Amino acid sequence: MKLMMAVILMWGLEVGSVWAQADLKPEQQWIEQIDGSFSLPSISTIAISNPGFGGDINIGYRFDRTWALFFGTGYYQYSILTLGNATSAQLNYIPLTLFVRMTLCDGPFHPFIFVGGGAVINTYTQTFPSESPIQKSNQAETDPYLGPGIGVLYRVENDLAFFVQTRIDLDFTSPNGLGIPMEHPSIFIPVQAGISFFAI
Repeated sequence: MKLMMAVILMWGLEVGSVWAQADLKPEQQWIEQIDGSFSLPSISTIAISNPGFGGDINIGYRFDRTWALFFGTGYYQYSILTLGNATSAQLNYIPLTLFVRMTLCDGPFHPFIFVGGGAVINTYTQTFPSESPIQKSNQAETDPYLGPGIGVLYRVENDLAFFVQTRIDLDFTSPNGLGIPMEHPSIFIPVQAGISFFAI
């Protein structure tokens, strides 16, 4: 059994190596990606957030058919259980990320793994009743960010693909910097679907 697993692993690496060496046309080296997300929060606070929504825009460069480097940003928002006399509360974050993606094997379906890091802009907003002396309160801070993930890409044409992926957003919020108790890091899990264009 161990010998069979070793043979399969070596074969997969060989196929991936040959595929990675295949030439890319200049118009296939640059990538644009856009996706929409349903995101699950995992923050242990008294202001537990509900599932949120968001999306990303990424621009990348493929060194070959295996390795690519991306710069990306996005926007995510979550409604929060209100505190005090607030009528509504919302947590937003904007990641600014540089990430590396490794695509595995050839064929119409391409599984991939990636890891990114950078900064994230966090904003917490509360809205108060109309009779309140303060109508809205905003707090914001910029924190470190890490985002490893996995996914699979389906190539429709040479320059167009659909993908689904998920990642773990590690948002290193300060414990009380936004005015609410937060984990350090706060963890969010976006589940994403999008389109990738192999051209700019």
